[in-house]
Amino acid sequence: MYRFSPPRLIWLPVFVSTACAAIVAAQRHRTEAANKAVHLVADFADVRSLAAGEGVTPKQALIRLQRAGLTAVAVSEDTFGDLLVLGRLVPTARPVNSHGDGQLFVCPDTALADRIRRAVEARFPKWDAEEPAPAVVLGPDGKPTRLPGTPSDLAKYGIGLDAEVCGLIQRLGLQVVARVWNPPGATERLARAAILDAERNGAVGVIFNGDQTLGWRDSVREVAKILRLTGDESRSQPPMWYGTVEFTQQAGDNIYKEVMRPHVLRVHSILSAEMDRMSPGEAAERFVLAATDRNVRVCYLRPPSPTSVEPVKAFARFVWEVKSRLRAEGYEAKQARPFEEVDASIAARYGVVLGASCFVAWFSMALLRGLLWTLASWLVVFVAAGLAVAGNDPRPLALLAALAFPTWAMVALYALARHGGSRAWWVLYLLICGVSVVGGLHVAALLSELPYMLQMKQFMGVKLAHFLPPAAVAIYFVAEERRLSAALGAPVRWGAFLLMVVATGALGYMLIRTGNEAPSQVSGFELRLRSLLDHLLPARPRTKEFLIGHPALVLGLSMLGRGDRRLLPLIGGVAAIGQVSIVNTFAHLHTPIATSAVRVLLGMLLGIMLGMVLRWIWARYFREEQKSLL
Repeated sequence: MYRFSPPRLIWLPVFVSTACAAIVAAQRHRTEAANKAVHLVADFADVRSLAAGEGVTPKQALIRLQRAGLTAVAVSEDTFGDLLVLGRLVPTARPVNSHGDGQLFVCPDTALADRIRRAVEARFPKWDAEEPAPAVVLGPDGKPTRLPGTPSDLAKYGIGLDAEVCGLIQRLGLQVVARVWNPPGATERLARAAILDAERNGAVGVIFNGDQTLGWRDSVREVAKILRLTGDESRSQPPMWYGTVEFTQQAGDNIYKEVMRPHVLRVHSILSAEMDRMSPGEAAERFVLAATDRNVRVCYLRPPSPTSVEPVKAFARFVWEVKSRLRAEGYEAKQARPFEEVDASIAARYGVVLGASCFVAWFSMALLRGLLWTLASWLVVFVAAGLAVAGNDPRPLALLAALAFPTWAMVALYALARHGGSRAWWVLYLLICGVSVVGGLHVAALLSELPYMLQMKQFMGVKLAHFLPPAAVAIYFVAEERRLSAALGAPVRWGAFLLMVVATGALGYMLIRTGNEAPSQVSGFELRLRSLLDHLLPARPRTKEFLIGHPALVLGLSMLGRGDRRLLPLIGGVAAIGQVSIVNTFAHLHTPIATSAVRVLLGMLLGIMLGMVLRWIWARYFREEQKSLL
């Protein structure tokens, strides 16, 4: 180990920082374990449609869904476009009057006519009621409401939630979630009226419709502050929560999450077109995984079989299945609440910063060597540590730790095996994976704050953290086995070249697949494999750990134990993939840390089992043939 054996001056802060990281992880686990209530929400428009299809009233449908486990109902504010489509505004052919006003629309509902009147007064303050109106709405009481445009022109403008519908939902013991559109030219006054209307109708949370949040662009931050000011502190009534829908790109979402923190809930939904292609069991599994693996606390449910003979009954069965599966995982279908900040001490966080900084600085100095590299390394680490402490941005230091720990584990402990260390291969396997787990705990401790758990901020350099350590390990092993210049100038052997092409392609494919935003890259076979593992195991290990990296690590350590080093750079680089994946697993801050730990441990177990199979196959069939290959 000589060159890569840390001195005692480094071991001490690393031991301290590891203990501090464990303390932060334990506190984060307590925070996550204390919040296992999940809202099951249905859209009222879906409920109304299903009720009509089965020949029952919306009230009867809601009662059946509530008994099945539904906890809340999403109600969209009515728009002028909705009123026209539903026939709640009836156009007439007769003129309004002789003052130049436009078409007359009749509203037969007194409450609706009052809502339209209040909405026009609140949301169009610059409208001059003395000017000729493009359209006029006449209620049953005979009072006209003069509109600044025709209902078609104002189709995207809301007039608030239906108070009667919201009242029905609350009387049945369900909660109201407001769905609000962002109309063209949404002024701060218009947005305030929409938010206060939702609060007045008893909404406990808001999920915005479409691809924009309310008040997008110039007024988004001010509108978010209006939402934050809802509630009543004197009665311990929190503000309405903001629902951020995962895997979508709503404009203004990050600003709302920043302003509304910590009153933010992650929402998962499945589009109706996707639901049509999935069985109810598959859809239920997806919602449960969202809650257990990604800290989602609002499941926005869609009907699985809108064309069935009894659509309400089918939807109720689906709600019950989601509720039952959640309960089996230790979660409850009831009123959800936002996550709290991780209450870790400042001393523990600073301890992690100190240990990670010392280790990264020492390892970079040991790996690169030379006065210039030493000064540059210490400068980079000093800046990263300063940002973590003074700038409240631990991401640069977390990235450096994610690069350093798995790389050191591979080059140091591989060196021990290569130089005839007395430890068995399985001991070295556990040590290497253990170092990566320690690195993952450091990264998780540095980033265990609510903005990262809500994905307001994310771990930076994910692809770099996946690519650089395997590449560095492979290059280092080439340089150790023979001079790098000699290796580059050596004749090309086709066997080694083909193996390198395969390894490079696998690494490139892994980089493309890295992250949550590339689901289209997952093959159908892998999706079925994931589903099987989800059913069989408490937490599904990551594919590149137990199928690629860990088996390669077992094979490489076994070969080194027998003095066989001819494929060391290739196998070492592939094995490093599993180690960087371990660290990256802990860097998924929206996943409960207990789930990440179980996932890593299961990956290590399955990886060593598959590695033993690979080790036997290699010893049985390829130990001699590799000589002719290379």
